Amino acid sequence: MKQRSKCEILMWLLICAFLLTVCGFQINEIVLKWKQNPLVISSEQKFSSIEEIPFPAITICPQTMPNQKKFHFSDFLRKYAYDEDFEYTDEEFQLLDAVSKMCWNQLKTYYQKLIEKRNKNQTRKRFNESMVARILEKYSLSHHLKLFACTGIFPEDVPLEAWDCNLVFKRILLKEGLCYTFNLLSKHDIFRSDVFYPLAVNANLIYPQDEIRRKYFQVFKKNDPQENKDVSLFEVPYRVKDPRNPLYVHARTYPEFRDSECNRPFVAFIHNPNEIPWEARSKGYVLHVEEFQRVTFSIQPTVIYSDTEIQTALAPEERGCYFANERYLRFFKEYSQNNCELECLTNATLINGRYFNCVLFWMPRTSDMHICSFEDYVSTPATVSIAANAINSCNCLPDCISISYEVKVSQTHSAGQRENVYLKEFLEKNTMKYHSVQMMQRFYDQKIFLSKYRDYNFESSLVDAVKEANLTVDFDIWNYTTIDITIFYEKPDFLAMRRQLSYSLADFFSQIGGILGCFLGISMFSFIELMYFCSVNFMKKYHRVVEAEEKIQNVRSISKIWPLQQRTINNELNLNRF
Repeated sequence: MKQRSKCEILMWLLICAFLLTVCGFQINEIVLKWKQNPLVISSEQKFSSIEEIPFPAITICPQTMPNQKKFHFSDFLRKYAYDEDFEYTDEEFQLLDAVSKMCWNQLKTYYQKLIEKRNKNQTRKRFNESMVARILEKYSLSHHLKLFACTGIFPEDVPLEAWDCNLVFKRILLKEGLCYTFNLLSKHDIFRSDVFYPLAVNANLIYPQDEIRRKYFQVFKKNDPQENKDVSLFEVPYRVKDPRNPLYVHARTYPEFRDSECNRPFVAFIHNPNEIPWEARSKGYVLHVEEFQRVTFSIQPTVIYSDTEIQTALAPEERGCYFANERYLRFFKEYSQNNCELECLTNATLINGRYFNCVLFWMPRTSDMHICSFEDYVSTPATVSIAANAINSCNCLPDCISISYEVKVSQTHSAGQRENVYLKEFLEKNTMKYHSVQMMQRFYDQKIFLSKYRDYNFESSLVDAVKEANLTVDFDIWNYTTIDITIFYEKPDFLAMRRQLSYSLADFFSQIGGILGCFLGISMFSFIELMYFCSVNFMKKYHRVVEAEEKIQNVRSISKIWPLQQRTINNELNLNRF
C-alpha cells in the first residue's frame, strides 16, 4: 500500500479539526440555550371545559361605615383629638378603634394630637380580630340589606329563581372593612390549625332543619365521609357546568352609612378560591355607587399546568415556580404566591415595627401575636409601606400549577331607580286601600329589618327590629342606590398552558446527533462500530500477548527437562555397549 504524503495527512487533520470546532460551537450553543431557557410554556392540544376548574371566589365589600346618625366617625375623631373634656364610652372607643383601621388618611390629619393621646392611654385594652368584626357588624348596615337578593349560578334542575345571598356568602374582615365572600374555601382548609384569621365559619344565614330548601345550600367537603351527594347540591369550591347560568347579586347602599371624610368605596374581588384577597396582590374593582349601576364581570380563566418531571430535574429558582407542597408557609397549608406574599408582609409588619410589635387586623396571626390598636395605627401607614417593600426579598415565586381569572368589567346604568320609584308610589297610594297591600308593606319592611332574627318571627315589634338592625326610626328603606352585579364565564371552555422542559433527553441527543451526523457523519451506529473494532483489536492484542507468554513458558519448561532426558539417553547407550 502506498504511504500517504505528509501534506495529505496534514490536510485531513486540518479538515477534521475544523469540523470538530464547528460541532463544538454548535453543541455549546444548544447547552447554553438549555441552561438559559430550561422550560417552555406551550398550549395544550385541545380545549378543556370550564367544569374542570372551580368558579372564582367572589368577595364583595359594600358599605363598611357605621350609621352616621348613631356614630359619626369624623366628628367623633375630631372631638377625641381636640376636646380634652370629651367623654365617651368604652364601646364608642372600641368602635373608633375598629373604624380607624379603615381610615388611615383621617388619622394623619390629627397626627400630633393622636400621638399625645396615645402616650396618655398606654394601658387601654387591645382588641382581637373577632372583637373588631363584632363591633363593625353591630354598627354597620345589616348584610340582609347590603346583599338583598341573588339569582342564577345553580343548575336548571334546581327550582330556585331568587334566593337570599346570605345563604352562601359569609363574612370576612379585610383592609376594606367587613366584606362578604362566596365560594372561598373554609378557614380550616386554607390556614393551619393554630392560625387566627377573621373569616366566618358559617354563612350569614342558615335555614332551619325543617326548611325544604336547606338542601340546596348545605355545604359539604369533597373528602368528608359524611357527605350526602344525593341531597346536597352545593359544594365548595363550586363549579359551573353551564356558562350561560351566571351569578347575579343585587346589592344596595344607603346614604346614612357613609362618612363625609372617610367614605369607603364599594369594592369587588375576583380571586382564586384558595387565596385570601388583599390589596397588594388581588386586584380589587372599585364600583361607583353615586348612581344606579349594572356591573358585568366577564371572566376568562388562565390555567397553567406543570409536568411533574420538572420538580426533580430543576431547582425552584431554575424553573421559576413552586409546587403547592414544596415550600413551607407558617400560616397557610399550601403554597401560593398570593399566600406567600401575604405571610411575608405580615412578618415584615410584625418585625419591622418602629413603635410597636403587632400585626394588622386583616392579617393572619398566631396566639403570640396581637392586633395593632388605635394608638398603634397612628404610625402604621409608614411602617406598612416599608414592610410592603420587603416582599421582594421573600422570593415568592409563582405557582407551578396556577389558575387565574382575567376579568373584563363593564358598567352601565340600571333600571333599578325607576322600578324602585314605581313600587314606592304603588305602596304609598294603596296601603290604606287594600288590606293585602298593607300586609305586603308590613312583610316587606319586617323582612328587611328583622335581619338578625333567624327564626322567621315576623310578628316582633318593628321598632325593636329597627334597633336590632342598627337603624334609626326615621330610616327610609326606599332611599337606596342599587348595584346589580353579574359574574359569568366568557366562554364555555378554555385552552390551558403547560410548563415543561424545553429539551427532553431524546431531544437533547437528537440535536447533538444531528450536528455530529451533519459535519462528521457520526451516528450511534458509528460509536458502536468504533467500540466494536477497538474491543476486537484489544482482544487480538491480548490473545497475542497470552500466546507469546505461553510459548515462553513452554521453552523454559523444555530447557529444564532437556538436560535430564539427555543424561538418561547417554546412560542407556553406555549400557548397550556392554
